[in-house]
Amino acid sequence: MEDLRGSTGVDAAVAAGSIRNIFALHLDKENRLLMPFIVASPELSLARAVEGLQELVGETHVHQHGTGHGGSV
Repeated sequence: MEDLRGSTGVDAAVAAGSIRNIFALHLDKENRLLMPFIVASPELSLARAVEGLQELVGETHVHQHGTGHGGSV
């Protein structure tokens, strides 16, 4: 992230691409490992696990009513 903040042009594109690739790998791992584990564990509650997450990361506007799929994040 620091590389992206301080860069422009091609350097910014390379840094952003790297971040995108890292996130894609993380998401793939979540989908292959974590989600099946949660589904197979009825004692776990994903909703309960993420309670308070918005306040923690400071993104309270992410799930405001009326934003729909096209709303800004």
